[in-house]
Amino acid sequence: MNLVVLSFVNPLKLLKQTTDAGNLNGVPRGMTADVVNYFTSKGVRVMLSIGGITYVSDWNTALASNPAQLGTNAAALAQSLGVGIEIDYEENRNPNLAGLQRLLTPTGDMVSTLGTTRREPIRPHASRSISLPATAG
Repeated sequence: MNLVVLSFVNPLKLLKQTTDAGNLNGVPRGMTADVVNYFTSKGVRVMLSIGGITYVSDWNTALASNPAQLGTNAAALAQSLGVGIEIDYEENRNPNLAGLQRLLTPTGDMVSTLGTTRREPIRPHASRSISLPATAG
């Protein structure tokens, strides 16, 4: 195994930087630097997955309200933890492609992907990867 995807960050909570019982600044409390460091110390790359089928409605709300800020928050999260980001937007009826583009555009060159020195944009990720729940408890 050379890649682990920690799932799932709620896009609306990340946008609003929500702190509650399960999240700290919009990130599940179990997605910590210690968890990331555990994997990276063993040579395993780490990504965080934003979304999933459970959060389609929250994706739609976040993309309709402030997708650029969501992109900025996602980029800052990736940089702070040294991880990549998987965009798991599963809207299959009427996807907000304009909002998705606004999410991706401002992040462009901001994220160092998967701990490499190559800098590239956060991109939607269509393929499936290993996903591990990273929830508190």
